[in-house]
Amino acid sequence: MNISQTIKNKLRTLPDKPGCYIMRDRRGRIIYVGKANSLRKRVQYYFRDSNLRRASPKDRSLISSIHDLDYIAVRNEAEALLMESKLIKENKPRYNVSFRDDKRFILLNADPGAPFPSLKLCRIKRDDGTIYMGPYPSSASARAALDFTEKRFGLRKCSPQIPDKNTHNHCLNDIVRYCSAPCIGKVTQEQYHERFNEALAFLEGNRPEYLSGLMEQMRASAQELDFEKAAALRDIYLRIREITKQKVRITSTPALKKELAINGIKQIKNILQLKKTPHIIEAYDVSNISGTYAVAGMVCFKDGMPHKNRYRRFRIKTV
Repeated sequence: MNISQTIKNKLRTLPDKPGCYIMRDRRGRIIYVGKANSLRKRVQYYFRDSNLRRASPKDRSLISSIHDLDYIAVRNEAEALLMESKLIKENKPRYNVSFRDDKRFILLNADPGAPFPSLKLCRIKRDDGTIYMGPYPSSASARAALDFTEKRFGLRKCSPQIPDKNTHNHCLNDIVRYCSAPCIGKVTQEQYHERFNEALAFLEGNRPEYLSGLMEQMRASAQELDFEKAAALRDIYLRIREITKQKVRITSTPALKKELAINGIKQIKNILQLKKTPHIIEAYDVSNISGTYAVAGMVCFKDGMPHKNRYRRFRIKTV
């Protein structure tokens, strides 16, 4: 397989990071855009002789048309997905088909100039002077963020521009203590805007402390044996974290990882009321197809850190 010197040089410098790669033809036109969890592994795979022999006619045609390539490194795979969608919509590469349906990612929208602003879901970003947050990787994440944010910060759900007492007569949100109820004067307009601004800061990833509070609620529910509520809080936590982790940067060092692992082990000991600290933890998962082809996987943690040399897979042959 003949590879240009330009491509060979770029293949050597590809980072082992998430991102998007951009393939160009001899005229410099973008012919394909892809995403990868590891730019180095994914892009180098295209130019292996073994891959070319197994490739489909479409892939062989693409590879033979590549004359140059570029890449954009990002922080995580979710950002890579959003970047890929944006590049494909802007450039319409002829070898891309997945996003030709003009599918739009979901956004959160708010008008900060409204007397009592609220959040809503939308898919089209307009130049209307309002605030748009996102796009988000999935509608489930955006909806979970909207639900949690409204409840946590007391934002209203009702549709009137200026809610009043008549609006409150038809509203259950205040009765279940979620809304701050500006319609009946429980908070002033200034106080409501403070709540709204704090909610925006949270959605933009600038208030990670609220995620910690959510985790504490989950643990408290588990200790009270209210596992259904704990599971619901866990799902919200994971979905909100999926959104905010695109903004929040935490420097991860070996010392920090070790400290977090030790704290996690201590929490497990306390929650399970163990007499000794569990230095070795093994977890098993068994799967089968209608009672046949049973297999199992085992993962192992030593002092709270993954111990991958002790990971195992089993084929179960007896009861």
